[in-house]
Formats: sequence, C-alpha cells, structure tokens
Amino acid sequence: LVYPAQWAPAIFADTIFDSHPYLLPNLAYSCFTMVAWMVGAIFLQETLPRQMRQARAVAGQRPLLAFRRFSWKLIRLIIGYCFLSGYFAAWVQNFIEIVSLPRAINGFALGPQ
Repeated sequence: LVYPAQWAPAIFADTIFDSHPYLLPNLAYSCFTMVAWMVGAIFLQETLPRQMRQARAVAGQRPLLAFRRFSWKLIRLIIGYCFLSGYFAAWVQNFIEIVSLPRAINGFALGPQ
C-alpha cells in the first residue's frame, strides 16, 4: 500500500497520497483498528457479574474510580508498555524509510519497485 501514486496512478496521481506515500497504509490500519474496536465493543460480553454492576450503580461508584484498585506498579508497567510499543512502531517506520533511500546517496534502494 506504500507509494500508491506509483502503482495506481489513475486513482492516486496528483493527490495527497503522492506527497504522503505512507498515508494509505496508515489509514487502512486505522480503519481495521476501528472495526476491531467496534466489533469488540458490540459483541464481547461483560465479564463483571450483573449483581456487582448493580451494587456499584446503587452505591454511586463511578467507573473511573475502579482504576484505584490497580497498583501503581501495574499502572507504570502499562504506561511503559505503551511507550515501548510506540517507540517500536516509530523505529519500524524509520527503518522502512532508511532502506528505501536510493543507492546514489548510499542507501539500499529497497523501495516497492
């Protein structure tokens, strides 16, 4: 899906995809992610028993306060995982960009030709 203006010029020539060649794969991934979230939200069943949900509603406990039961260590671990996964995604994007450089500037020229 990278460089859509090169492999489908009739559709993507002189569009934003010509100046931003990685936009189409990122948009496709975003659409797949959104569909996965919607499917999960619609079809996954609630795991908290109905009695406990009703007891919380009667007690007036808001759902955001439920995060207080997690330890600070677990929260730091989740935040660290988010940063590492973001770093890895950025590293992969940069690696793809670097190996696509032409041989004229000492690159590998491994583009989608």
